[in-house]
Amino acid sequence: MEKVCCRCKRNQDGDRWIRQKITKRQDVSYGFCPNCYQATMVQIAKAYEFRCQKVASAGVS
Repeated sequence: MEKVCCRCKRNQDGDRWIRQKITKRQDVSYGFCPNCYQATMVQIAKAYEFRCQKVASAGVS
């Protein structure tokens, strides 16, 4: 099964992630490469922090 990063579209080749054209196959699994996973987790953490601040400030009168 071919693994493809859903964010940057790189393909996993052993331990490496390389840019390759995706062939139209049914045996493709989507996930995150390590770089995109880290960037996504940072974005999620920032969004969560922003949301918590927004909720906290809305509760203070």
